[in-house]
Parts: sequence; C-alpha cells; structure tokens
Amino acid sequence: MNNLTRRTCAAASQLDWMGAPVSGPTLEDIMTSVFLFGCHFCKNTHNAAKVRLRVAAALAEVMGLYDPASYERVSADEKDCRARTLVVLTVIER
Repeated sequence: MNNLTRRTCAAASQLDWMGAPVSGPTLEDIMTSVFLFGCHFCKNTHNAAKVRLRVAAALAEVMGLYDPASYERVSADEKDCRARTLVVLTVIER
C-alpha cells in the first residue's frame, strides 16, 4: 500500500458519521471511498474494492443522492456536485 492510500485509509477510519457533532456524510466522504475503491481495484484487491464501493453507495443513500427531493434545499453548485457524484457511482456499480 503506498503512502497516499495509507493516509487516506487512516483519515477515513477516523470519520464518525453517527456521532453527535457530525451532521452526516459529505460528498468528500463518498469520493474518498470511491478513491479507495479505485486504489484497491487497480491493485487487484477486489474484495477490499467491493467493500469501499459499498461504503460509497451506502453514504450516498444516507445523503439522499438517490432522492430527487433532497436536491431542492441545496444550492445550484451543490446540486451539480451531487448529480455528478451519483452518476459516477451509478456507472461504477454497473
């Protein structure tokens, strides 16, 4: 495992999405899991890659990326980022 992947894994393991001060997962959390999915996939550690992809999909579900109603209360830039993230996850999952 290279240094960047190791540091990313360490940072991701520190996240507490259910903790009181945290409002929930962010797009950055999802993209971190997608990045780690790509790292594991390229290293042929497909089971670890599958776990990271499932984490990203679960975080997207918690954020409501699959629910069009969740896009009504965010800015235009945030809508664009959420839509792009959803497209990336949809393409990868297929």
